[in-house]
Amino acid sequence: MLYTVVDHILSVLKKFAVPYLSYVFKHLVGVLAKANEVAISHPSLIFHLVSVLNKCFQFDEMKFVSKERYDMVLKPFIDLLSTKLDSPIHLRRLRAN
Repeated sequence: MLYTVVDHILSVLKKFAVPYLSYVFKHLVGVLAKANEVAISHPSLIFHLVSVLNKCFQFDEMKFVSKERYDMVLKPFIDLLSTKLDSPIHLRRLRAN
């Protein structure tokens, strides 16, 4: 629910909302690191996490994404990409949400 709201706020406010991600960025990375466990029960959460990161990079005009933040999110994101999230179970749950 939190990242659905954050995703929507970023969609509307774009570059003005990016600096406020500092309040949830560490939590976002923590959830992303547990994506294998979370994706099974909440595939829409993974969708919103990736969407928030996409908008963060896309609308970052104030250099919010520093080297430290980039390094913090890189490994969990690569791990997520290497996970098989396109299994029939994940796809059914994603379509249901």
